[in-house]
Amino acid sequence: MADYAIRQATSGNFEVLADLFAASVERIGPRAYSLVQVAAWTQRANGVTEFANRLGQGDIIILACNSVGDVAGYAILQPDGCIDHLYCHPDHERRGIGAGLLERCEDEAERLGIMRLYTAASEIARPVFGRGGYRLIGRRDFEIGGVPIHNYAMEKRLR
Repeated sequence: MADYAIRQATSGNFEVLADLFAASVERIGPRAYSLVQVAAWTQRANGVTEFANRLGQGDIIILACNSVGDVAGYAILQPDGCIDHLYCHPDHERRGIGAGLLERCEDEAERLGIMRLYTAASEIARPVFGRGGYRLIGRRDFEIGGVPIHNYAMEKRLR
């Protein structure tokens, strides 16, 4: 993580974030989900529009950028304490980016007076949240476009 800087996103980052989401789901997702599930997950994204809407709703989009400014990962913190996205580009995996993004989410939450963070972590993100001190609440089974898939409800209480 030493080679990465954490900062908040701007509207100029939205296209890169949409591409990073797709690359992450398409290339990392098959490690834990079927190709049909990955395709459904990818279809759920709204691209650039989603990130613009998120920022407009008061969500905080946090980026991890490498030394030349390329976005390597991101997280979205909602005003109610939900960490809705935590994604890393496949070319930057296993470098502590997820942990760094979670730490920044916690800092932002404390600054805003949020005392509980929660998420619906994918099979892939679950260990990252677990190492970050998030407690497993339970597995959630649901469908995306008629395709069964699952994730895990997790939470962390802050000071």
